[in-house]
Amino acid sequence: MKFISYTAFLIFSLLFVACAEEDYKLTFEEDTIKLQEKFDKIVEFGQSVECTDASEWDYTAVGEKACGGPSAYIAYNTTLNTDQFFALVEDYNSFQNIYNNKWEMVSTCDVPQEPAGVECVDSAPVLIY
Repeated sequence: MKFISYTAFLIFSLLFVACAEEDYKLTFEEDTIKLQEKFDKIVEFGQSVECTDASEWDYTAVGEKACGGPSAYIAYNTTLNTDQFFALVEDYNSFQNIYNNKWEMVSTCDVPQEPAGVECVDSAPVLIY
């Protein structure tokens, strides 16, 4: 059993390193576009339904500031496949961390204010503070 666990860990690690190495070959402009595309995909998936009932909505932190912590909060519909949604968020966060290190990004170390909830305005989710 240990052999199987070790083998799975080794395969996962090699795949992660291979993907990370591929990310390091991109230019700054390509990385920036890729980062924006990943963010857009999160928003598109998380908000792919109209906001008609605020009780079906929640929010989560996204991004990795260069000095640590999230860069923003976004709303998402809880009736969607949340495992898939959070996988997209984790992928974005990981890539932003690679991006920040690769391009030696700096950021403010302030922490964005956490929302109090989500409300529906004109069929769209709006974070309330």
